Amino acid sequence: LALTKSNFGLNHVQNGIITTSWNDSKDISLEENTLLYTLSFTAKSNGVLSEGLYINSIYTTAEGYNSAEEILEVVLSFQNTKTTLWDKTRTHLTNYPNPFNEATRIAFELPEAMQATITFTDISGKQLKKIEGHFAQGHNELLVTAQDLGSKGIICYELKTDDFVLTSKMILTGN
Repeated sequence: LALTKSNFGLNHVQNGIITTSWNDSKDISLEENTLLYTLSFTAKSNGVLSEGLYINSIYTTAEGYNSAEEILEVVLSFQNTKTTLWDKTRTHLTNYPNPFNEATRIAFELPEAMQATITFTDISGKQLKKIEGHFAQGHNELLVTAQDLGSKGIICYELKTDDFVLTSKMILTGN
């Protein structure tokens, strides 16, 4: 397994985003839990790395494949962490692109598979759209279109579960 600079995309590094992709035409056999590569970073501010570094599928789909072309989970692990349990109050909720004019992806992480509701409102509090469902543990994404929301301007959205509530804002510019 040989990775080079060409396996990493730095087009969005100014926004704190690094993409990576690797493929090979021949099968490679690895033992379970084999470390494929290590990334090193220099911190620009104080914080907990496991809260600020995560994998998502906004730019590059976060998945691997075996020789039978079955999808494999991509895992990011942290060594020497003081907390081993997921802190349900510190999950991620974001959308990309933001602002947007046609569609945006809502991305969020869940500590376990669970019921959740995502509610979209305009700045006056009027409900524009509500999505209810059972979502997977880990990374989830939903595509929301301008037509789904029907209102330009600042839109608030809320992810609510039995355990926590997260809120964020986006801007729908329209056409």
